[in-house]
Amino acid sequence: MLRAFIAIQLSDELKRQIGSVQAELKREVSGSGQGGKGVKIGKIGWTQPEGIHLTLRFLGDIQETQVEALREILHKAAAPARPFTLEARGLGAFPNPRAPRVIWLGLHGSNDDMAELQRLQVAVEDGVASLGFPKEARAFTPHLTLARIRDRV
Repeated sequence: MLRAFIAIQLSDELKRQIGSVQAELKREVSGSGQGGKGVKIGKIGWTQPEGIHLTLRFLGDIQETQVEALREILHKAAAPARPFTLEARGLGAFPNPRAPRVIWLGLHGSNDDMAELQRLQVAVEDGVASLGFPKEARAFTPHLTLARIRDRV
């Protein structure tokens, strides 16, 4: 079994910048056990900057025999894609800021660029569904995961 997801890699420069944002966030929450405004947080697992990526679809555990079919689906989904530019800005939390489990950095772009990202994500979603993966029930929210909250206080 392989743990799999489909993602877009980020530039090294953006990863360095994200590392700076994380360092600032770490300073803000270190030692206090508070996320500000009375939001209590537990142990934080920070994503290593070099591992941060834009996830288009999390698959979970897959069989090695599924890899080739997934590769073909991804080629079909990406072939018509045009380049797009996104800007990382704005912090958020899943499921919500008062009970955070994931701290993320939002991604934004022009209407055309966001539409292209959405088209690519839908093509990936439809492609993996054609292979028998269940459709993702949650709406796609373009983001970069900065940290996961392991235990709430």
